[in-house]
Amino acid sequence: MSRSTLSAVDPASAAAPDQHAHFRANGFSLRRGLLDAEEVRALSARLREAYLGEQLKFLRNDVANNVPEVTPYIWDPRVVEFVEASIGGPPKFLQASDFQINHNVFGWHRDSPSRKFGGVDWQEFDGPYACVKCILYLDTTDFGLGVVPGSHLHPIPVEDVHNYKGETVTLDEGEAPDFGYGLDDWRPVNVVVQPGDALLFDQRLYHRGWPTARRSAEERRLLSRAGQYKYSGGKITLALCYGLENFHSHRYYSAFRFHRVDLKFQDLKPDIVQKLDEHDLLLSSMGRNLFEDDEAASQDLYSSLKMALAVEKLPEAEDVVFETPPATRSDSRIKGESLTRPFIKFQRQTCPACGSAEPPLASNYPSGNQEFFANLTVLGCAGCGFAFVPNRVLGLSRFRRRAAPDGALNDPAAIARFRPDHPFAAAWPEATAALDGRTVLDIAGGYGAALAEFAGARRIAVEFDPEIAAVARAGGVETVSRLSQVEPASVDIVIADRWLESLPPKEILEELKEALPKLKPDGALLLKVSNASLLRLNTKRARHAPNLSFFSARSLKAMVKKAGYRTVDVRDAGANFKLHRTPLYVPSKGRDDVRGEWLMALARV
Repeated sequence: MSRSTLSAVDPASAAAPDQHAHFRANGFSLRRGLLDAEEVRALSARLREAYLGEQLKFLRNDVANNVPEVTPYIWDPRVVEFVEASIGGPPKFLQASDFQINHNVFGWHRDSPSRKFGGVDWQEFDGPYACVKCILYLDTTDFGLGVVPGSHLHPIPVEDVHNYKGETVTLDEGEAPDFGYGLDDWRPVNVVVQPGDALLFDQRLYHRGWPTARRSAEERRLLSRAGQYKYSGGKITLALCYGLENFHSHRYYSAFRFHRVDLKFQDLKPDIVQKLDEHDLLLSSMGRNLFEDDEAASQDLYSSLKMALAVEKLPEAEDVVFETPPATRSDSRIKGESLTRPFIKFQRQTCPACGSAEPPLASNYPSGNQEFFANLTVLGCAGCGFAFVPNRVLGLSRFRRRAAPDGALNDPAAIARFRPDHPFAAAWPEATAALDGRTVLDIAGGYGAALAEFAGARRIAVEFDPEIAAVARAGGVETVSRLSQVEPASVDIVIADRWLESLPPKEILEELKEALPKLKPDGALLLKVSNASLLRLNTKRARHAPNLSFFSARSLKAMVKKAGYRTVDVRDAGANFKLHRTPLYVPSKGRDDVRGEWLMALARV
């Protein structure tokens, strides 16, 4: 199925143009008393008895298949009419749905397949984006929902929302939610809801659960200190997702049914499919995976951390335990947020560098920053100091174009004159002396800048990008597209200049192992690893290069030996990973910034 075969619905067919226009501008609609209060009160009691038990909270996805007590609300005329009036056309059920009791996510986030502004979900040439979530409130003793009107249409940074200190609108009983906020005029809105209310929002809209909605700030602080912030009152909600019959709805359905395997959605039961068909709610692509037919549609899909770990075959997702340790006010990195810092513990994961079986820990930005989830989750070993970003599925790029002098991409002479700031020759003169007649191989050659240091040798660069390789060849460097093309036992020196840190652990070992047989019996491996300072986990500063791995001297030595090299000598101490209370990389010599700190290693066959 290609995009061109997916039809779009004309928004002009909206049943209620004013409500549709309001929804498009603000990103949410509120309908007070959509369901009868006595109806939902009785239903809430049955649901709490059937599902909650002795637990503090309960969550179940795939409502159509798993929660028969509420399935009829999917095609309830009151719900369908409300959705249709808001999105401007007949809705289709997208299967994504959940049933919650006392469950809450209070970090600002989006629910759309693309969670970074400007992604595929903001490209409306295939029809308007109308993927929405309708939340039916069955019990709301002490809960509400926070939204940022206009954030589905404007590039409002999530960090600004987290750190917002201005006026916040509270939308209480009987008030009309009509704001029309733009990029320069936005405020968070806290919606206080009652049993029977329905709130519909665009899946690109920033939103968050709002626990203790009816409590004072002091009461919230007391509840937070007691560890009860999320569970301070009754909440039962049913969330159902709908959309117009177009590309975006097909993509949304496939993202949750097939891509988000961690949510465990299954094919709809035949009787549910029949009911949806009878009520004209059946999506034409139901049961088919869009991404199998249109690979481009999978661009910039959001993946959960658990799913990413499973894809990378680190621990299984079930081995991941999220914990929230106690913290003091000084530990809080986000003003106005909870005074706790979540971290992640892996039950059966060993360190990929030193093999320690001590469960490694990871620092994780609170859930609101899901746009950059991979960049802000780092797994660390307390034993050897090695740490790494555990997944690449959110678009982290490999840093192959490093060490190119500014303005020199078309100037081979400038590249030939370029010298790295920490030269191999100065660090290891015993390995790099008398280069004439020797062969030096860069396993990630790039533009040939690192090889420029070895002007007296035969220089070979492994570079798959033909444009980059052409620049390297113009500077006197031989190029191959794959390391396998280099003859065994033909190289005197293999170098890796600021390359290993851009790889996940598994690929680091693969690269080092593949380079080993290319060396002559007396050959040497020279490594230069940058200890770029890790992005402070709760700021919006860009991280130095797309580093995936971070080394200490001990962990670098352990990793190289694990790859099969006989001896390894490392100079400088590198950076150490501090666990959850201060989740940063700090220099070993007391400096505040480790971007200029390097590890230089010499390994022998």
